[in-house]
Amino acid sequence: MQSMSDQEILAIVTPMAETMLTGWDENNREKFNSYFSEKVRQFITQEEFDMQRAEMFPVLGKHTNLTFIDIQKKPTEIEVRWEVTCTERSLPWLVTCVFSKPEQGVIMTAAWPKY
Repeated sequence: MQSMSDQEILAIVTPMAETMLTGWDENNREKFNSYFSEKVRQFITQEEFDMQRAEMFPVLGKHTNLTFIDIQKKPTEIEVRWEVTCTERSLPWLVTCVFSKPEQGVIMTAAWPKY
């Protein structure tokens, strides 16, 4: 992925981030987790998902827009940051997602909000 242009990377990873956020909006852990690595999926149990959602969803609500900010290419992974607007908060927040490309295709190895 490091040799790809930013536009090529975004064409792959933006739909993955959108699916994660849509899963969050719909309270659907399976959709939320669908592009995460197996290691991350094991960590985000239904209980963990419900706990995080109970804390964050009332403050943020559903996402309404995802706007690209930047890409950082590292030797073994790529970090992508987006600004996210949502229904319950007037200010946007940031989400950073980390992607890697093992032999089976691109996976998300981490994601964290900053709100």
